[in-house]
Amino acid sequence: MSATQRESHEISVLAGQGETAKLATLVREIADREGASPGEILLGCKDDFQQTAAHIAAAAGQTRGFFRPAVLSRD
Repeated sequence: MSATQRESHEISVLAGQGETAKLATLVREIADREGASPGEILLGCKDDFQQTAAHIAAAAGQTRGFFRPAVLSRD
């Protein structure tokens, strides 16, 4: 898995803002390009403090939208 640093940052920002649709689209695009699952992309992208998008979403109170199937599935 090799999302760019910019993509990792964008994933973190979108997760923290609760932008579920944009997050799902970006994660799927990277997953398709890298031949990985969306979950692998989300777990592989970390910020400067080694926090995943799930950590950032939880800290911002965005867990309800973040863990929807639209973000985690390939469909």
